[in-house]
Amino acid sequence: SNMQFIDSLRELNAKLLAEIAKLRKENAELKDKNAEIPDLKRKFSEIESKKVEL
Repeated sequence: SNMQFIDSLRELNAKLLAEIAKLRKENAELKDKNAEIPDLKRKFSEIESKKVEL
C-alpha cells in the first residue's frame, strides 16, 4: 500500500518531468520567434517607406 503510493508518485513525477521538458522546449522556440519580431518590424517599415516613395 505504501509502496504502491510511492510508485504512483514516482510515475506522476516522471510524467511531470516529461511535460516540463516539453514546455521548456516550446518556450525556447517561442523566445527565438519573439527575438525575430523587431527585425521583421524594421524590414516592414523599410518596405512601407519604399512604397510611399513610389
